[in-house]
Amino acid sequence: MAELSVWFDGRVHTGVTPEPTLNTFGLHYGYAVFEGLRSFDVGGTASIFALQPHIDRLLRSAATLDIPVRYDNDTLVAAHHEVLAANGLTEAYLRPVAFLGDGLSGLGTQRHRAHLAILAWPWANPAPSGGGVRLAVARRRRPAPDSFPPHTKAAGGYLIAKLAHNEATARGFTDAIMLDDGGHLAEATSMNVFLVRDGGLLTPTTRACLPGITRGTVIDLARQAGVRVREADLTVSDLLDADEVFLTSTAAGVRPVRAVEDHVFGDGRPGALTTDLLGRYDEHVLTHSTPPTAPADPTPSGMFGPAAVLTSGGRS
Repeated sequence: MAELSVWFDGRVHTGVTPEPTLNTFGLHYGYAVFEGLRSFDVGGTASIFALQPHIDRLLRSAATLDIPVRYDNDTLVAAHHEVLAANGLTEAYLRPVAFLGDGLSGLGTQRHRAHLAILAWPWANPAPSGGGVRLAVARRRRPAPDSFPPHTKAAGGYLIAKLAHNEATARGFTDAIMLDDGGHLAEATSMNVFLVRDGGLLTPTTRACLPGITRGTVIDLARQAGVRVREADLTVSDLLDADEVFLTSTAAGVRPVRAVEDHVFGDGRPGALTTDLLGRYDEHVLTHSTPPTAPADPTPSGMFGPAAVLTSGGRS
């Protein structure tokens, strides 16, 4: 096995991977923020999709948790490409993570040194068997936004989602749909959700879920194709009433949903609009990824742009 190279605190380390000690604050309290990015082989070059939006969100998340990141934007952009080159990777997944280091005396975070690491490993994105995934409806809910900031991609914020995912897979499902504290649809455990109805797209508001970068990209692509897109307060009944359902994330891209609980959508195969947007997205990431010598792409306008809000059951 080739030696792993990791970018850690300003440079690439090869062979001996830097490891936090067992009294690392981030390990004990989940006090860390992270991102997940994909790189693609474009003409033999590793090109990273949506690099700048991911860096921007990492920095926003770190600021929310008061984790200082002492590197400028150009250094962070270069660092992602450096770790790919050091590992000889083109098709890969990247994981930058900022966390607080040694020290467990007291609960305050101000005196702990912050670290930043970027890992990369080979990544394949096989299509789900049977043409789509099967989702459970989780009994666990996303925390209220006044309890935990939903737009922060923090390690500790994923504990509830991981419990929901474990419970869903134990029941034989691929993943789970989570509701917010008011009983509306929020997201899957690590993916945003879209409903297709009457030829348009509905997606939950970002009140209690992460406004995903892939989510924003799909919204932009759909609108460019003339598809109506609306954010809405949606219920499980709205979900089951959909013509098609799909999930989005950086890791999975556009992922069709075959069924929720025992309800199968259509004939169980990906629907027409889902298939169309999947193709558009797959083409988009190859033509809008950032090679080492190019400026990073801007944030998708659909990520934070204005959207009409419908009440539960409203048609798009």
